[in-house]
Amino acid sequence: MSNGTAFRTPSKPLFGSTTQASSTPSLFGTTTTSTPSGGLFGKSTTSTTTTSSAGTLFGAAPTTTTTPSLFGSSNTGTTGFGSTTNTTTGGSLFGSTLSKPTTGGLFGSSTSTFGGLGSTQQQHQQQQSVVQQQQVVQQYHPFVKACGDPKILGNDNDGMIAKLNQVAASLGVGKAPYKDGNQIQTFTMEGNLFEKFKGIGYNKISERTDDEGHVTLVLKHPIANLNTEERKDKILEVIKTILASGPNVEVRYAPGSSMRSLPDGFTEICIIAKEGGFVASAIKLAQALNDTPKLTQLEAQLQVDKARVLPKVGMSKAQRDRYLETVPDGYDEQIWKQAIRENPAPKKLLPVPVRGWEALRERQRAQVGESKLFNEAIQSLVDRVEFTSNEHARALISMENIRNRHKTLSYRIIRILLAQWIAARFSRNVDADESAIEGRCDTLAQKINREYQVQFFVDQFYQILETKPDKLQESMWTMFDMTMEDEHYARKVLTKFVNICCGLFEKSNEQIESLEACRRALEG
Repeated sequence: MSNGTAFRTPSKPLFGSTTQASSTPSLFGTTTTSTPSGGLFGKSTTSTTTTSSAGTLFGAAPTTTTTPSLFGSSNTGTTGFGSTTNTTTGGSLFGSTLSKPTTGGLFGSSTSTFGGLGSTQQQHQQQQSVVQQQQVVQQYHPFVKACGDPKILGNDNDGMIAKLNQVAASLGVGKAPYKDGNQIQTFTMEGNLFEKFKGIGYNKISERTDDEGHVTLVLKHPIANLNTEERKDKILEVIKTILASGPNVEVRYAPGSSMRSLPDGFTEICIIAKEGGFVASAIKLAQALNDTPKLTQLEAQLQVDKARVLPKVGMSKAQRDRYLETVPDGYDEQIWKQAIRENPAPKKLLPVPVRGWEALRERQRAQVGESKLFNEAIQSLVDRVEFTSNEHARALISMENIRNRHKTLSYRIIRILLAQWIAARFSRNVDADESAIEGRCDTLAQKINREYQVQFFVDQFYQILETKPDKLQESMWTMFDMTMEDEHYARKVLTKFVNICCGLFEKSNEQIESLEACRRALEG
């Protein structure tokens, strides 16, 4: 193996100069030959031809290979496993018309060399296509300048820079340098339409309306520094001062919302503005806050992210349909339509383009943040359920204690009332009614016990029953002659008498139980 450089810088610049043929040994034993040919945009350039007599990495003998330029140089290619490909030609990145199709570089095809008959006509056509290409490069996106014609060094190295920019554009990393006028600019990967690492995600459609007036602001502070009542009130005061509204305007946090922690230590708040009991429109409030002087004050005083002061308003059906009909730049229409068809919730989710690792990482962070919020909410509900269960158990125990205490107090009240009634009953004087009743009772007792009165006849009746029971039994069948009506009447009277006796017996038992309860209450 011989030492040497793989690439050699020509002695003259790329545009408008003719280089000399040179031959250098390559890194792997091949010979690199530089020969003049057509330039990148119609000027003469150096084409590098590599001739190898050794076998390839996998043993097949390669043929002579000419390195293609970005916009149409000749190429006789070899495959990665040693198979030989024929020389073919194809169109360049910006649509120049050449004779034969082929495969080539990252953004275009390699083309055949010029020679033999008709080369003058081909050169004339190439010059016309180069002029068109230059016009497209000048008028198109600056990223095309960086990937097609950076014009930084003015020599062959510009082609290498363009290819590196193409690789960076495909990967979506780094910066793409190019020359604009006399200044070297660097185009970052923001808005890169050529990025290969891209996909489609889904965002939730807001269910809020414009009349609800919800506007979200993102503060560049962690939620721990803002989640106090004093600082919450201070934020609202600052926003109201910046709005320069009248005394009737009141700025509040949106009902049902709370501060949300975002990735990178940011915090999202949601506010509304009310005047005279009416809520301001979300779009109008967002427009007022996005006014340049007010937005500058918000950024200076509250460190609000300028790009994230947005109204929290859903999309109408017409807006959603118009959005879905517009294919994002850099995306295939069929892939976009497939994403629309595979939307798991068309009424709640909306497909959005995701370009590059940074956007994917931001979505991952947002999803992790949302999952964290859901987990915190679920854990909060679990804690509340557990706390409520414990409180419910304690409440049941307290209710049982109160019920027992109520029974005890009820018994005590009954005992106290009974004692008070007994004391009042036996301690008061005899009134006139009681005296009258007592006098009548004495009169009845005297009448009963007087001779030839009730007591006299009762005693005579018992005497006859005791002395002459046989005669009474004999006379019972002869003295009394009862008819059926008399028997029915006697049976009726006796039944009534028995019922009265049963009632008296039950009443007596109830009185006995009441007296027994009074006795137990008095004895304690």
